[in-house]
Amino acid sequence: MQRLFLTLALLGIPGALASQVQQGTVTVADPIALDGRIQLDGGKHFKGMTKILVPTAIIRIATRGSLTVVNQGRFFDSDSRTAKAKGRFVVAGLDKEFIQGLARQAHDDFVARLRTTGYTVLTYDDVKDSPEVAGMKRYKPDGDYGVPTGDVVGSKNTYLMAFPSDGQAIDPPMQGYAWGFRKVAKELDATIIVPEYVVDAPLLTGAKKHGASSRGATVSVFPEMLVSAYVPFNTSKGAWGSLRTKGPIGDVADDVGTMGEARDDSPKFANALSAGLAELSSLGADLQAKSGTWGMKVNRPAYTAGVLRGIGSFNMEAARIIAAEKAK
Repeated sequence: MQRLFLTLALLGIPGALASQVQQGTVTVADPIALDGRIQLDGGKHFKGMTKILVPTAIIRIATRGSLTVVNQGRFFDSDSRTAKAKGRFVVAGLDKEFIQGLARQAHDDFVARLRTTGYTVLTYDDVKDSPEVAGMKRYKPDGDYGVPTGDVVGSKNTYLMAFPSDGQAIDPPMQGYAWGFRKVAKELDATIIVPEYVVDAPLLTGAKKHGASSRGATVSVFPEMLVSAYVPFNTSKGAWGSLRTKGPIGDVADDVGTMGEARDDSPKFANALSAGLAELSSLGADLQAKSGTWGMKVNRPAYTAGVLRGIGSFNMEAARIIAAEKAK
């Protein structure tokens, strides 16, 4: 706290504002140091802003995924065979009420911290009665999961999409949220910001073994969590920019659920596991295999703490960066 306060003071930001940047709706008892780990593009546009609209927020939460490791043999090796391993995972305990609550906390925390930087910050409640907003398309829930699902660029996982409320599950046009809200932004003379977060847990990693006369491949699973964030902004004048993490935040939480061998990685099995109608086979310390399917039953207090620690830390640093740009 003291180091952050001094940094803001050196940037010419008043002491009161420096302390306010820490104030959000999520209490981050042990924030992750993200100095230098967030990339800012178009920061100069924050100086001219006065009003910001945050109509929604999104958390994409991994619920199912796989990893294949191939150790390719070569014809001149003593062992030219190819070793291959594939691991799959499925997560139980991510029902709509739970993840919607996480999205609501992430949204409210982002808005609260943004307001401390001196902007007028509007939310969905301020525009929901607008015919333009009321007529916007909403995401439809997936039949297997009960909530919308989506992808993340560069990942093969299936993600649940969590929004603060059903009304805020706005499905934007191909051009993005800024285009969908362009008329509202112009009427309000407001910048559109929609924070997006990605939560990955558990984590699959692969390894290859190269011996003198053999080769191997394994996949391991860990009940750990990664969080990343992307916050694009578009002004009513057409200028744009973003804040984003430079790679996932990897020191969020180490143990967010109970791991075990799963019968399969289907949504049906995950739902049965959540309802207590199925069980995971005990693995003990054996979380590495040539191939396997694992399940993770979410430990809600630990999972929640990890998500909010990662997102709260990002929101805190993002607010610091925005306050510094605004004060230039």
